[in-house]
Amino acid sequence: MLTEISVAAVIVFVCLLLHVAGMMVLAEWLFNRREYLEQGARRRFSFCLIVLFSGIIVLHVSETAL
Repeated sequence: MLTEISVAAVIVFVCLLLHVAGMMVLAEWLFNRREYLEQGARRRFSFCLIVLFSGIIVLHVSETAL
């Protein structure tokens, strides 16, 4: 039983690292496009939201696959 708990803890830790690293990449990508978004076009903002949510979905799918 201790083996199963250890393996589960490692998997959770790897998923956590993957998620935090992915969110940091997405946050930096968004931060680098701050001036682009401040110009106020709705299409730009919508595109950035689509990219961000797609990235989050990719993170969740990869964690599920792990």
